[in-house]
This record gives sequence, structure tokens and C-alpha cells, in this order.
Amino acid sequence: MSRIEKLKQDINNIYREIDNCGTDYKKKGTLGELAVFRVCEEVYRNQGGILYHSFQHKVDNELPGNIKRSEQGNLFLEKLGKFTEIDILLVTPYALIPIEVKTYSAIRGGIVLSNEGITGCSETDKSPVHQNEMHCRHLYSYIYKCLPNGETKYIRPIVVFTDRCKLSDKRTQDQQEYIPVTTLNGLYSLIKRVNQPKEYRLDLDAVANALNECCFGYEKMLPLKKE
Repeated sequence: MSRIEKLKQDINNIYREIDNCGTDYKKKGTLGELAVFRVCEEVYRNQGGILYHSFQHKVDNELPGNIKRSEQGNLFLEKLGKFTEIDILLVTPYALIPIEVKTYSAIRGGIVLSNEGITGCSETDKSPVHQNEMHCRHLYSYIYKCLPNGETKYIRPIVVFTDRCKLSDKRTQDQQEYIPVTTLNGLYSLIKRVNQPKEYRLDLDAVANALNECCFGYEKMLPLKKE
């Protein structure tokens, strides 16, 4: 069995576990993150880098928090604490890839993303796209010195939905390129697309040091591995 075939088998096994969770949404979310970590682990094994599950890092107090919706339907900026958390953070020689993982209860017709928000799933007070964009802004404050010329193009956020569902992205093309979204089955291909060589490779030692300095904690970490 090839590595990719083994990866698909592992993901299908996790999918079956998710299907058996019923209304235990916390367990569904945990399994979803484990599935995404497993996909990213394959990239890590092939290319090197660093991989975190539940990477908690300092916030930049000069920057706003996430956009949320109140019970009355009004939008407001969330007040952050001392740290925020990225579900999965994959660092490769070419990019930092913060991944927001969502295991919603998709309804008939599937999940629909638009510039106004998200529909087709259990009610949520914040968009996972806005959430990951906020993570990237705050992370940039601590790692920009490690990026070639400080360019933000070396940070490539992704949102992945681990439900078995259709996903319709009706955002503008710029938004789709800035923070692409996918289901679990399309994650490996999407990572390959955003993780393309650029003019420069990342200084992985410098990135590792910067992440260590701003880190509050993590669930699991695969340490710096070079090709």
C-alpha cells in the first residue's frame, strides 16, 4: 500500500468515527482536527518543517479581535485574552499554513460561504474565514522578521470543513484566493497548491525560534525537520 493510499484509508476510518459521534460535537471537532493533522503529517514527512496541533500564541494588543455576531444579529469585534489558538499550524520550507478546522452539522444543500458569512450548517456566531484571518494578523506580528522581506504571501491560511457535505464558495475571487476553503477530502490537494516554491525559502530555524518565543502552548508538536 502506498503512502497516499494509507492516508486515504486513515481519513476514511476517522470519517466513520465522526459519523458515529451523533450529537457529541466536541468529539466530532477533536476527530476532525486529528484528521487534518494526519493529512499535514504526510506533507511534513515529505518536505520537512514543523507541525503543531492547537498552537496557542500571544496576541498583538494593538490589533482587533475576531468579528462576531451578537444574539441580536449585530456585528462586533471580539475582545481577546492573552493568547489565541490555531487549530493546525503547518510550517514548510515555502510557507506557514494556519488551518482552521470546522466540523459543523451541515444541513441539506451543504455549506455555503459568501462575503456576508456562512449558511447551511448549525448556527455559529463567527465566520471561520474571519477567524483564521484574525489568527494570521496576530501571528504575523511575531514572525514577520522571519519572512523574506516581511512579505505576507508566505502565510497561506486555509479553512477546512470535515463534514461529509457539499461546499459552495460564493465569495469574490480575491477572497477565495486569500483564504481558500475545502472539505477534508480536498485538503491534501489544496495544501499542494498553496505550498508552492517562491523566490525564497523560509529560514526554518528562525521561524522555529520565533514560534517558540510567542507560543503559550500546544496539544502536539512535530519538531523542526529538514529535508
